[in-house]
Amino acid sequence: MKNNWKAFKGKNFSTSQGKQEKKDNLKGKIENIRKELSQINCFSEISLRKITNPYDGWANSLASYFKSRFKITQLRKLFNEIKKTTKQAETDLERAKQNLWRIYPIIAYAEARKLIPSDFAQILNEIIRKVDECEDSAKQRESFKRLEDFATALYAYFKKYDKGG
Repeated sequence: MKNNWKAFKGKNFSTSQGKQEKKDNLKGKIENIRKELSQINCFSEISLRKITNPYDGWANSLASYFKSRFKITQLRKLFNEIKKTTKQAETDLERAKQNLWRIYPIIAYAEARKLIPSDFAQILNEIIRKVDECEDSAKQRESFKRLEDFATALYAYFKKYDKGG
C-alpha cells in the first residue's frame, strides 16, 4: 500500500478552517429552517424525521449551532413549559393555546436578559406561532405533539453538546 502522505502534501488542513466550514454549514441549515418555517401553516407539516434526525435534523442543527451561546438551564425552563402545554393539548385544546401564549413572554424575558440569543428566540417564536395559528383543530393537536417532540429532541441534543453549563 502506497503512502497517502503525497495526497495531503502542500495542502492547508488547519483545524480552524474546518471549524469555520462546519459553522458555515450549520448557519446554512439554520437559514433553511427559517425558510421552511415561513412556508408552512402548521408545525405538524414538518416531519418527525426532519426534526429529530441525529445527523441533519432541526433539533441537532440548532443545538450544535447554539451550543456555546447559552446555558442549558435556560432551555430547561422552556422545555418544562412546553411539556406542560403539550400535555394540556391532549384534553383541552383551548386551554393549551392559552398556556402556549405564556411561552412567548418567557422567551422574550430570556432574550432581553441575554440568556438566549436573539436568533434562537426568533426561531422558537416562529415555531410556537406555527402551532398557535394552525386553523384545523386536528392539525393543531398534531402540531402540539410535534412541538413536544421538537422540545424533547432539542433538549437532548443540547445536553449532548453541554459542557457543564
